[in-house]
Amino acid sequence: MKKLFVFGLLFTFSVFAAESPYLDLSRVFFNDLISVSESSKQTNGQQNESTTQKIKSVSSKVDFKKLAEKSLGRRWPNIKKTEKDEFLKVLQELLEVVVYPQAKKISVASSDIQYQLVSGAPPRVQALSLIEREKRGEKIKQKLEVVLIFDQKSQRIVDAVIEGEELSSNLKRQFDEALKKQSFASIIEKMRKKVKETKDNTT
Repeated sequence: MKKLFVFGLLFTFSVFAAESPYLDLSRVFFNDLISVSESSKQTNGQQNESTTQKIKSVSSKVDFKKLAEKSLGRRWPNIKKTEKDEFLKVLQELLEVVVYPQAKKISVASSDIQYQLVSGAPPRVQALSLIEREKRGEKIKQKLEVVLIFDQKSQRIVDAVIEGEELSSNLKRQFDEALKKQSFASIIEKMRKKVKETKDNTT
């Protein structure tokens, strides 16, 4: 009985030891996002070398290839490698240039965010907080719930559940609709133009 009890304790501790890195990774990720938000307020949404580095720090924690695979589903294996590479590059750039100007509208303290491991696989961490958000010129307070989904091998973020919907599902719905009317190459070109237009307005 004593051996069984000790084994149970060891098993429990090994489970927590395996899961704990995701809590730390989530804290670092959100702290980086908060830093981006503060910088965005100071520069009024305009990017410079310092703010670009902060955005890159956030991006480095996201596996855009896995996110793209989930977003395009069965289409992904049939896409040419050159188009895949270009799509990944433009997808990352698009999310970066869109996020930064919008970050100035959100205020949250790192100490106000509560983190909790979500059971099951893949590894998930729920982040809960009350945020202050600027909407139509007014500041409103609202609850924010985000679940970060990690790749167990790389420990990078591969998806996120925001307001009850996975980011990849949202993107997939948009891509599915767009691909009914145009080619994949055309979508990449439109994304590239959007990146350029946004960069021109924020640099």
